[in-house]
Amino acid sequence: MILRKTAWNKASSVANNTFGLKLNGSKRTLVGGTTHERPGSPKEDPANHAADLRARLVTIPEAQKARRSLDRDFFMSVLEASVTKRDAKTYLKTFTPSRKGKDGAPAENDRLASSAVIPCPGTIRSIEETPRFVQYPQWRQEPLSEENPPHVSLVKLRDPHAVNDETLRGVAKTLSQLRTLGMLSVIVVECDATGPEWKPTMLQQAIRVANIIDDFGAPGSRVVESAIAVSPQPQTDRTKSPFLSHNVFVENPELVMAPMRLGELPIIPSIAYTTDTHAARAISSNNILLALTRSFSGLQFSGEAKGCIDTSVEATRQPKTGIVDRVIVLDPLGGIPASHRPNGVHVFVNLEQEFDSIKRDLELESDQIGATNAEYKMYCRHIENLELAKSSLAMLPPTASAVITTLADAANLSQQHDVDLTITGIVGTRKKQNPLIHNLLTDKPVYSSSLPLGRIKGGKTVPNSQLPRPPLTTFAKRGVPLTIFPGPAKSPWLPPAPGSPKIRLTDNYIDLPRLVHLIDDSFNRKLDTEHYLARVNEIMAGVIVAGGYEGGAILTWEVPAGLTYKEAYESGRLVPYLDKFAVLKRSQGSGGVADIVFSAMVRECFPEGVCWRSRKDNPVNKWYSERSKGTYKIPGMNWTMFWTTPGLALDERRFWDYESVCRSIEPSWADKKAVPD
Repeated sequence: MILRKTAWNKASSVANNTFGLKLNGSKRTLVGGTTHERPGSPKEDPANHAADLRARLVTIPEAQKARRSLDRDFFMSVLEASVTKRDAKTYLKTFTPSRKGKDGAPAENDRLASSAVIPCPGTIRSIEETPRFVQYPQWRQEPLSEENPPHVSLVKLRDPHAVNDETLRGVAKTLSQLRTLGMLSVIVVECDATGPEWKPTMLQQAIRVANIIDDFGAPGSRVVESAIAVSPQPQTDRTKSPFLSHNVFVENPELVMAPMRLGELPIIPSIAYTTDTHAARAISSNNILLALTRSFSGLQFSGEAKGCIDTSVEATRQPKTGIVDRVIVLDPLGGIPASHRPNGVHVFVNLEQEFDSIKRDLELESDQIGATNAEYKMYCRHIENLELAKSSLAMLPPTASAVITTLADAANLSQQHDVDLTITGIVGTRKKQNPLIHNLLTDKPVYSSSLPLGRIKGGKTVPNSQLPRPPLTTFAKRGVPLTIFPGPAKSPWLPPAPGSPKIRLTDNYIDLPRLVHLIDDSFNRKLDTEHYLARVNEIMAGVIVAGGYEGGAILTWEVPAGLTYKEAYESGRLVPYLDKFAVLKRSQGSGGVADIVFSAMVRECFPEGVCWRSRKDNPVNKWYSERSKGTYKIPGMNWTMFWTTPGLALDERRFWDYESVCRSIEPSWADKKAVPD
């Protein structure tokens, strides 16, 4: 409690010193376009100006009070984010610009980012000491340049006309907070508008979004209408690639970069102008986001306006202008549907592994519904959002990610009350975290995808109608491919009969040296490879490998004490056991590698349950406990047993078989150090 109070006092002090009140002007100017009156703006009559000025002066105290309330919401959302020491260090390293002190030494924020001493979770120090914490003065002191490119989120804002001002205000507040945390958003607004009013509708909604963002003070936002162009050239085999965004490109990147240098958020309506007649055309926001991705990443060529897409002299490559860290899709439909999740959406998508299967499932669902059904278009939009995530992230570094969520969740409006219960995978006793802010600070979804589904760990039981709804948010990464030996899709993992062929770690399709390096690096200990192979090669169940041996698991069929393998096989008492679970140090806490491997183990390899052991003082035990059905501290030993087997505690013989395996396995480490009792 003292820690939280101290953090809040520091946060309040920073808020009072860094946030100001902006009196918005009466006009909204479109960059590259025309000037539009703001709704409710005064006319040129001096009397009206005087009345408007008096009204503004009267409401300043109330506006300042509202500002303090908004600042408090922001700092509380930061304080409540589940930021680990590793998360804080990664955030500071990524979003804190490298600067030198007066003596040439690293500035204080750089020492903090590189130091092993990171503020503990729940403090505001990591946010207060980053130089991107202040808003308007920061953009003046450190102008963006090629040496200091902006960190960018590309935001697809779908159907803002379908939500009320409260929801849109919440979205604007979140985007302003992301800017405060060091990431500028480029917002593409798309509306389902047809007929002669399509263009005025697009512009009106873009201006509406800009006005609401401006209510949160300087630097504000700017509507950019004329930066996007479309070539009239017909689609060829080479221009049909999604990476070329269907002849759509950023004709004038400077129109987008100019407001960003001032810290303003560019807002782009889904309008493009043809390069030959300069006629306005309604363009899919997906194509505009892909064009922006290419432009910021330096993958756009100057000859595209002429239909030239190769790297010839005529089509020179344009320079990189920003670092795209996030692709954010704000769609009333929310995340990608998943029938196996309690909230009905995928929490995390490893695109390398899951894209094809998820898209196939969505297409099957849409085919069953039929093209005449209203839900058919919804599935088509989900497929478009999934394809946007895949195509955009394919052009970005593997550290980039995509977030697909509803406008209400981005506005943090879907959680109206707290509930006194703890549910694995569902928010419990505190207000729901904002998925976009949490993702920026941690590069993770709010809820881990490997958590068991809907299991109540403790607390009061309440009716289902009172349970807080998890956010309809999908977090996606380019991710890593997943390889499972043997493949469970062909046949389930079953114990091999005595004398039958078995998988071995020395088989040609397993890269044993890389697997051993993975184990050594993850455990920070050298494996006694000869001893380990002698122990596990005859009882192997299978191996799971993520990416290029970035993570993995070795699973075995263990024999309970007092039995032979044949006796245990014939009596059905072989124990499915997780012998090694490893992730390279550089991949720990990021990229979802651990979740990917663990989910494959419990859902595809051992859906009926598996057990494992861990030292009682292992820091990862909390992570294990959240994903297990139960735990048991083995008496007289420094081991805790975990399992995912349903009803194990009610099956006494099976429980003690599990316990005897976890008690008796001999470690295979080169240092021969035993686990202390």
